[in-house]
Amino acid sequence: GKGNFKIRLITTLYQYRGNNPCIDTTEKILYFKPKNPVAISNVNICRGDEADIKVESDTGTVIKWFRNPAGSSVHTGGNYNLGKIQKNDTFYIKAYNYACESGFTRLIITLNDYPSHPQISDDSICLNAKANLEAKSSIGNTEWYKDSTYLPFYTGNVYQTGSLTKDATFFVRANNNGCYSPYFKTVTAFVDNSFAPDEPIIS
Repeated sequence: GKGNFKIRLITTLYQYRGNNPCIDTTEKILYFKPKNPVAISNVNICRGDEADIKVESDTGTVIKWFRNPAGSSVHTGGNYNLGKIQKNDTFYIKAYNYACESGFTRLIITLNDYPSHPQISDDSICLNAKANLEAKSSIGNTEWYKDSTYLPFYTGNVYQTGSLTKDATFFVRANNNGCYSPYFKTVTAFVDNSFAPDEPIIS
């Protein structure tokens, strides 16, 4: 396993005569090379939120942040609170274990706007027909849920259901790189044979 290990070298000189050998001891610490740091928090920041960026490398290492790999460090530590940023930003981070260094990791921090609610279009269909439901997002992607507590089962502006025998309601919200619309909205497929057109008039 990785660790800084103390190595001891003992040199013994035995005399030709006598029972007291001469002993000399030297100690040295061998340091390991740390792995490249990685972000452990989301680097897609929603506009108006705090940009509190967390990174990590091997235990016991020191992480330094740079604007330019050739420049001086601007921050030291595994956590960097940038406040409420107004634009995208880029850092280069490196882990140090005394004289041993990792490589640089390029860390891109992206600012994203919160999307508004998707524009909803319900559908009315006959029994055993398929519905085309629409929830169009201005930015980001529209996520579709069968229940607001589950994971999304579909992503896109238009969802075509299977053949339906009763009304079906789905939950939708807009997702722009982790920035979500204010709350879930519902889209419904109404199913009834009364939606069928009248018989054609013939002559």
